[in-house]
Amino acid sequence: SASSGPPPAMRVSVVKAEQTDVPVTSEWVGTLDGYVNAQIQPQASGYLIRQNYREGSEVQKDQVLFEIDPRPFNAALQQAEGQLEQAQAQLGLAQINVARDTPLAAARAIAKSQLDNEKQQQSQAEAAVKSAQASVSTAKLNLSFTQVRSLITGVAGQATTQVGNLVSGQSVLTSVSQLDPIR
Repeated sequence: SASSGPPPAMRVSVVKAEQTDVPVTSEWVGTLDGYVNAQIQPQASGYLIRQNYREGSEVQKDQVLFEIDPRPFNAALQQAEGQLEQAQAQLGLAQINVARDTPLAAARAIAKSQLDNEKQQQSQAEAAVKSAQASVSTAKLNLSFTQVRSLITGVAGQATTQVGNLVSGQSVLTSVSQLDPIR
């Protein structure tokens, strides 16, 4: 067979070279870390009865994230309030006795030692009222600890325990990461 000549020429694109600024870019693998990562732990021990947030959602500072069964803490508060009422009643009686017997002791109708004893009982009753008031304050504080709140505004992580579990002060329930600012 006869050769028909050289092969046809290839088509080539030509572009005129220009001098321009070209941005320099790079891709890097990075890890984001919350500016603050707070572990959420309860201050009360008891059974977890409710989770009030969706994992991965933003939560606000002081938002209730979990609830612990408040019934034992309500009972302790009611008992402390009852003891306070008893102490106040004893104080009222002591005040009545002192008020009644002060003029009698001055008129020497009763022994001064009786009035002294009643004043001492009044002082004891006042101290008992203060002690009972402190017990009520403590019981209210313990009851408030059944609502486990977020320490910061941020994104709440996965719950590490489930509703129905017994938790204590050593239990970590979740973490909240502050993402504004972020590292």
